[in-house]
Amino acid sequence: LSGTSLSAADLAAAASPPGLTSLDLSCCCVEAAAALRVALCAARRLERLLLDRLECACRPPQHRPPGGAPPVAQSPAPLRELRLSGCPSLGPPLWPSAPLSLEVLDLSGGETPFSHLLPPGPPASPPVRLPALRLLLLADCRLTDADARPISHLCPRLEALDLSGNPLLSDAAVLPLAALRRTLRSLALERLPLVTAHALAALRALPLQTLDL
Repeated sequence: LSGTSLSAADLAAAASPPGLTSLDLSCCCVEAAAALRVALCAARRLERLLLDRLECACRPPQHRPPGGAPPVAQSPAPLRELRLSGCPSLGPPLWPSAPLSLEVLDLSGGETPFSHLLPPGPPASPPVRLPALRLLLLADCRLTDADARPISHLCPRLEALDLSGNPLLSDAAVLPLAALRRTLRSLALERLPLVTAHALAALRALPLQTLDL
């Protein structure tokens, strides 16, 4: 379906096969983000979802409305790979709860905030929300320190992380990554002018195999 224009009926039909495990909507134009959420919640066995450079004809609000997403069906399990590279904001969370089986998440160059994939929780002590996540790509996402600081807690099994091209990130975003000393093997911190040698020194205990600066 990549590169086509899809109505709400088209989306519902695309997600309807009961054995569907992979869906590629990259470069598609969909009628509305709400129709996309409803269709995806019907795909009970979906494991791989590609929404790279997806366009919505009806753009949703850029901020999560009070109370979170509107009621929809339960989230489809067991989603393992979600790619939203270069995708505009899809508004409220795609599902009412985070897909705990997610292993690969690509938000690079897009407008969908990391927080829109997670249910609301107490900021002082956030629970583990993506316990299976191994690969997280957040390059060129206009992240702030507040966005990046919880990553090590939210993704305790993370093996590869890309934070490149987020010029607002400072040492405050990088230092908490030292908590991933048992898992993190690949880290990209390119084009981060506010990150200093002090933060990089704190990462020496990580089992890094690749480090891009």
